[in-house]
Amino acid sequence: MTRRITGSQHAVALAKSAAWAGITLIDPHRLTGWRKHAYWLAMAGGVAAETALTDDPYSSPALRAGIGVGAAGVTYGAQDLLARSDAWSIGLLRRLGLKRPRVWAAAAVFASSLAVSLAEAAKGREFPFDDGFDDEGQPLPETLEPLPDEARAVITALLGAVDGWGGDELRSQLEGAACRPEQGQFLLVPDEEAPRTLLDSYTFPAVATFRRDGLNHVLMLDVEDGLMAYLTHFVEPYPDDDSGLDLSLPAAGELKIVLGQADASDA
Repeated sequence: MTRRITGSQHAVALAKSAAWAGITLIDPHRLTGWRKHAYWLAMAGGVAAETALTDDPYSSPALRAGIGVGAAGVTYGAQDLLARSDAWSIGLLRRLGLKRPRVWAAAAVFASSLAVSLAEAAKGREFPFDDGFDDEGQPLPETLEPLPDEARAVITALLGAVDGWGGDELRSQLEGAACRPEQGQFLLVPDEEAPRTLLDSYTFPAVATFRRDGLNHVLMLDVEDGLMAYLTHFVEPYPDDDSGLDLSLPAAGELKIVLGQADASDA
């Protein structure tokens, strides 16, 4: 069940998304001295606030606050890893030919943060609307289907391109994974009993690309809460008229794998 989103919830979601997008516009590698510390304190504070202010009826405010403080400490302590991840993401967008890649990254952060915030605000109280998800935001079993061979081959190719980064755990999750196709993308639902990755939520540092009808297609594997969550598919440049856009997956042999940083496996 979902509930109507109030005006104040819309305002909070917009403000939070704008704040994260604003932080994304800043290049942490250009910061020194107190500016660098201020940047990472802001990042840690944002993570703490996201955790502590979550509307979770199954945990107490004190517990959420404690977890928030711990998450902030992990964020502040992982500056090097997060900075490397930022550099890899911006470098990937630049290699794909995007001008002003940090602006594109900030726009993506704004859109994804806003979508998550509004989805969380809509969860909970009764308002009849069947969107295929349960009260905890998980897809209903009857909406799932076996993961297509083409999608499985893409994920296998990505996991085989980079050592580390939870590759072994993700391969175990892939074995029994189901999915929910969503306009060329796949919401992934692995067995929750499968081992989880050490890192909580991240984009796997290998990307599959291919060209079709003069357009660049990019496939990325997203991990949430230690479990593979999405095989994301986006197109650049996105056509004004997408009525004939073919978002089907190609054979694995047609993919070009773009790697992250050379030392990413040390993470």
